[in-house]
Amino acid sequence: MTRHLLNRQQAEAFCENFQTLVGESFEGNNGYTSHIECVTVCPFDDISKYIFVTEYHKYKDAAKALEMYISPLYDVLVIAEKGPGDMFPVYMRLTDYLNLKKIHYQIMNADTLETEQ
Repeated sequence: MTRHLLNRQQAEAFCENFQTLVGESFEGNNGYTSHIECVTVCPFDDISKYIFVTEYHKYKDAAKALEMYISPLYDVLVIAEKGPGDMFPVYMRLTDYLNLKKIHYQIMNADTLETEQ
């Protein structure tokens, strides 16, 4: 799997290009279809990403949830409304969502990291 290494400015520009996804259908892990409520810049690493989503769920404010994160690397998430039985919102990396939906995208001047999945 390829992950893009984005600085804050690159992540914000990439995120801005896909704000039109807000309100679109999103199928969660349990097969429940909800709607995308947020496309946002988030921390790069998975643990910080989980903490970010937990804070986002608490405050419903992505900027506030991101305040505590200080790192040179960022990512972009699609966050959907939680379904019945979900403890908090379902989320997915924006690039994974775009690939799943076969939506073309391009990230300018980003380094990449190959990871195993």
